[in-house]
Amino acid sequence: GANIAVTKEYNIRRHYEMKHHDKYKDLDIAQKRHKVEKMKRSLVSQQTMFTKAISQSETAVKASFIVAAEIAKSARPFNEGEFVKKCMIKVCNIVCPDKRQ
Repeated sequence: GANIAVTKEYNIRRHYEMKHHDKYKDLDIAQKRHKVEKMKRSLVSQQTMFTKAISQSETAVKASFIVAAEIAKSARPFNEGEFVKKCMIKVCNIVCPDKRQ
């Protein structure tokens, strides 16, 4: 337990001193804190982007399954206007429920 934590701290310290020390050595404490906060916000922003992409992908898959289920239930081709409209309304309810009229 404790041995691993010390090793990790050593690895992080060594990495910083080898790769980043020259870049940040002239910053005072306030500037370093500001830089850390900026980096944290950037990381959160990047993570949010990936979360949104996954969420959108899952929503698209769910919508496609609903359309496939409707086609299977109705046993009709997907070229009848009223049937297409019904499917698209269901897709819109899933993909963009806040835009529903």
